Amino acid sequence: MTDGVTEVAAAKLGLKIDPSLPVIPKNYLDPGEPADQLSIKGDKEWDLTPGIARTNVPTHDRKVRFEDYPIEYAELIWAYSWLCMNFDHSCVATNLAAVPPARVRREAKRLLRYLRFMKNRGVGLANIRDSDNDAWMALFRGQSHPSRVRASSVPKRLHIYRDYLDVDMPAEGPWRDREANEVLGKREQTFVNTTNRVPRSIMDPMLRWALLYVDVAFEDVLRIARGDRASVIRPTTGCACIPGTNVSWRSDKHRDRFRYEQIHLFVTAAYIVTAYLSGMRDCEVQAIRRGSARVKRDEEGNPYRHSIVSMAFKRQHVRGVIEEWVVLPEVHRALERVEKISDLMRELEPRFFEWPDSDLLFRRYSNVRTSVAAITIQINQWLRAFEKHATLLASDAIAR
Repeated sequence: MTDGVTEVAAAKLGLKIDPSLPVIPKNYLDPGEPADQLSIKGDKEWDLTPGIARTNVPTHDRKVRFEDYPIEYAELIWAYSWLCMNFDHSCVATNLAAVPPARVRREAKRLLRYLRFMKNRGVGLANIRDSDNDAWMALFRGQSHPSRVRASSVPKRLHIYRDYLDVDMPAEGPWRDREANEVLGKREQTFVNTTNRVPRSIMDPMLRWALLYVDVAFEDVLRIARGDRASVIRPTTGCACIPGTNVSWRSDKHRDRFRYEQIHLFVTAAYIVTAYLSGMRDCEVQAIRRGSARVKRDEEGNPYRHSIVSMAFKRQHVRGVIEEWVVLPEVHRALERVEKISDLMRELEPRFFEWPDSDLLFRRYSNVRTSVAAITIQINQWLRAFEKHATLLASDAIAR
């Protein structure tokens, strides 16, 4: 990037914004993070991974490539993105806060949308009025209150960052004499979580098939992963049966479904068991690492308490905090068997463990073409694939 932003800021405020400054604020970094390996403000591409503690953040949200933006906006988006993270928001009278690294790319895309919207209206940033910003907010009418808040933050941030940006903007901030409700609309009153739960008619069969994978299919999955060709060529031979039937859980229709697909399905099944029976959020389940299971035993050695240690992510703890969840024995069993799958895959395909976070239990073992081995948002696709696979197995069992 050029340092035009630096020159403008210096001229306006008598300050020097050094392009060599690290991009990620210190409070988002581990104490021992090597400073010489961090992206700096002047880079054309920022790698924000060191500032992102959640393992389920997808790769595309970990990097910001300013060459991907139209050249007419790239300089502004570059400076705006840095300020979103590094500006001291406590020094201005606003309810805006610093943007965490995991959200910066989305903020940059939102700014680009705003700039294009105003250009289409034929309005330059120097001439934007409340009526223009009202038109912008009308795009988000009917969306959730948080979505409307994020949309309104764009003109507000542009105003408080204006002295650091190479653009002319009105001296007065947006909606200066307006109440928040007038801009955002009335906030929905939600005293409890109103998110619809997955219906029992769907979740119960899904859990039963997930438990079948964990409890019944496990040894077969190991055998398939080892490359036992007999189990691939003649899948019904020696494979476990669906409980209560004489039907193998695999059939000739699935002869092409081996190795990575079976690993993929097993990891998904273990994820379903863990998430549903523990109450952990997706980011907490995907943060579970090898050796996270804990068992307390009585004097006779009998287990009486099963728990999991993982990371919880809260607003006041940007790097996450270690917490413990008490769980059912079935969850432990799922985790123990995922660890055994991991052991086998490490033996068979050590290249899959050259990536960061190789000790994550819920991770990919194929198509790992990025620096993130975690499943991330692909878990949605994995769950849909497991549902289709379980439906196929059930239909085949009925047919036989």
